[in-house]
Amino acid sequence: GKHCFEDLTLISPMLFTHYTPGFMPIHAVPARTLQICSIKVTDVKLFEWPLQVYGVVAARDAVDEHRNPIFLRSRDDCQILNEADPFLYLTSPVRAIMSEKPVHIEIQLKVKGTAAFEDRALLSYVFYYDGDYYEASLSTIIIEKHSCTLELGAQQLKRSVQATIFGVHVADYKSNPFEHGVRVVCSSLSQQHDTKDADESPSMEVVLLDSKVERKCVVKRGYLNLSRQVVSVNLSGKLKVLIQAYTPSGEIMTQGHVFVMPKTSNTSQHACDLDGFKVEFTVAWSFLVQDEEHILMNGRVDPLAPCPSEPSLFLKETTTKPTKVVQKWQPPDHPLIKVNVDASFHEVAQQGGTGLGIRNHEGTLLRAQAIWYDAGLSAMAMEAYAIRDGVQMARNIGMRKVIVETNAQTVANMWNARCFDHSEIAATLHEIRKLCWNLEEFRLVFTTREANELAHLCAQQCSASRRRCLWINYIPAFLADCVRKECNPTI
Repeated sequence: GKHCFEDLTLISPMLFTHYTPGFMPIHAVPARTLQICSIKVTDVKLFEWPLQVYGVVAARDAVDEHRNPIFLRSRDDCQILNEADPFLYLTSPVRAIMSEKPVHIEIQLKVKGTAAFEDRALLSYVFYYDGDYYEASLSTIIIEKHSCTLELGAQQLKRSVQATIFGVHVADYKSNPFEHGVRVVCSSLSQQHDTKDADESPSMEVVLLDSKVERKCVVKRGYLNLSRQVVSVNLSGKLKVLIQAYTPSGEIMTQGHVFVMPKTSNTSQHACDLDGFKVEFTVAWSFLVQDEEHILMNGRVDPLAPCPSEPSLFLKETTTKPTKVVQKWQPPDHPLIKVNVDASFHEVAQQGGTGLGIRNHEGTLLRAQAIWYDAGLSAMAMEAYAIRDGVQMARNIGMRKVIVETNAQTVANMWNARCFDHSEIAATLHEIRKLCWNLEEFRLVFTTREANELAHLCAQQCSASRRRCLWINYIPAFLADCVRKECNPTI
């Protein structure tokens, strides 16, 4: 594959912070996200407290399928857990966790022994979080194993933005209210939440920093070095930031909180009063991206990331070359397969269908399909759907080298010029790009209607009462003449 299993996500949580509100790219969206607020270790059976824990808890979402670490510690930097404080100290995620599709949660935790060979597994587990099954915004995910039980405090935010909190500092840094430690936590709340209520469930608070007297001081010239910075906030809700100062004994000496209204981009500055001390901080706001391909299409990819290895997906020159026109259907070279696609569209009813046929180098018809769509935006949108359906079908039958032929010249030119971000079919073309990204070879070619007759005939077969037709290794009667003419010219 093009990525290593342990690669970390490189997508920034401030990807769209610099955009002007109201002028966002179409792929910048508020989206459903999963927020892991806390992870608690309980019911320990095979070990004695305290525990020296290290390892990884990470999420993989559909954006890039890379590790987005929630807890990540090496053996030399293990965390000491005890019964009084059994919560893992979470330092991530790097960016918000998109949960529009199921999220893969990976847990690999170990207990450090006297020597490395004495280390033992605390919990090793993988599961999928499907947001469609969690109606409540707050939930506790319980994982019971023979060695211990893990409780994940989770929050699902349906239409959220990501907030990056930084620059937390005491305005007058010569006076330090955090001499004995500081705790900074936040909570994503609904707009209806009572602003007078300052107490939240500890398992549903997102701890950004917790530095008691026994831990290393984190205040430098008045600034706090947060351990965790990225949180999700409902666009229609608010973010509560709570700052607490400790006493020498570890009790709360004083505290203050402020409610922050979310933005779609840019930054906002805020101040919190702690018994006469003014603590200021900045929040950077950003929409989310649903697919890393949208970033690659716009050239905003991390400079340290490997370059794509499929050169056939990109133009070698910046100028658009004339699209090659095929006058008569020709079989592809082995081992390529050719997918011909077409669409039908009823302007008045705003409905239509897509048709496709897949043939190999011998002209053998492997698959033919027709799908009906009740809602079609336009004829061009239907042509884009047809291309998408063709690529999806080729993938479904395991094809890795694919040529797609369409008689929709505008769509073909748009694809090959990579210039479709502001088009009505941009979302569909981005979806196609995602589908063909890991193919060994992919080409989209314009052809004439005469050379695309098979797909044209297929697109006519579906209707509101005949929603999908699929022919597998079989030539239906309505295609017999076409296949015989195109694939057996001597007959």
